[in-house]
Amino acid sequence: MKVVLLLLLCSVGAAACLVLRLVLRGRDKRLLLRDAHGIGSSLSEEIGISVLCSGIDTPERIDALLGSEYTRFEVIVVLDAGGFPEEFAHLSARYRMIRVEWHGSQEFPTAGIRSLWRSRRRSCRRLVLVDRPQRAGGTAAESSVADWNAAASVAAYDYLLPLDGRTALLPDAVMRLVAELGEHPAGAVDVVRSHIGIPVALIARDVVMEAGGFGKRLLRQIPRRKRLELWEPLAGRADRTDAAKRARVEKLVLRAAVIVAFIVTGWAAVAGYWTGAAVTATVAVVAGAAAYGRQALAPNREVAYLGRRSNKGDS
Repeated sequence: MKVVLLLLLCSVGAAACLVLRLVLRGRDKRLLLRDAHGIGSSLSEEIGISVLCSGIDTPERIDALLGSEYTRFEVIVVLDAGGFPEEFAHLSARYRMIRVEWHGSQEFPTAGIRSLWRSRRRSCRRLVLVDRPQRAGGTAAESSVADWNAAASVAAYDYLLPLDGRTALLPDAVMRLVAELGEHPAGAVDVVRSHIGIPVALIARDVVMEAGGFGKRLLRQIPRRKRLELWEPLAGRADRTDAAKRARVEKLVLRAAVIVAFIVTGWAAVAGYWTGAAVTATVAVVAGAAAYGRQALAPNREVAYLGRRSNKGDS
């Protein structure tokens, strides 16, 4: 029984170290992209990303999304002009939106898109505004799915990145996704998912279309060989104050767990309680890996719309 327990504890410790290795590898790739000047223009131009926004209606967040250096990239904001007339009018005026023709799409389930708008500002040509009425009585999740389907029906690129009002991309998330996709042959990856921070998923448009739109079981339908997992943060919570407080608390708890685990391990080993020493040593390894990984990712925790302010001029 003790042998089995020791093997199990060793496996847990090894798994924690493996995850830490993946986290550090992702951190190194992110730093390499950040330090490479002009990388946005040198990445593969065959990969296009459409960011689908539900519940995102503030200029600060939209400006941050438009700040990506990558060229084949667009931001599609879905907003109900009837339910939120002031917000819609403010965005239309700020970005000099003009109404354009749109004939509808049968590829995605969309509910009554009223109109489609594009910006006349040269610096914001990648911004698309969709006027879609909100269904009364629906849940927030159902509303987000409907918004994403509406945005996907007008998307111009082959990869879709859905975001809701609680999620904000990190400043270099788009280029990080493009760089990761560029390491694989075209069509080899259907989804790229991040497992650290706020979960986000970049999904191939054809996959969403074949599934009949966004839904709870969409990712489960994708074969594992076509999934790409990233062990690094690509997004954070929209409320930076809460996120910063939570990060400080988590950091203190992890440090305390490491210290306590090492003290208990030493005492158990001296007292001859080898099973207890093995358990606490495993806890120390896992907590230490978590603390080191969190420290390595600390510079990337600030979300994009809070880390940048748009100073773009009109055309």
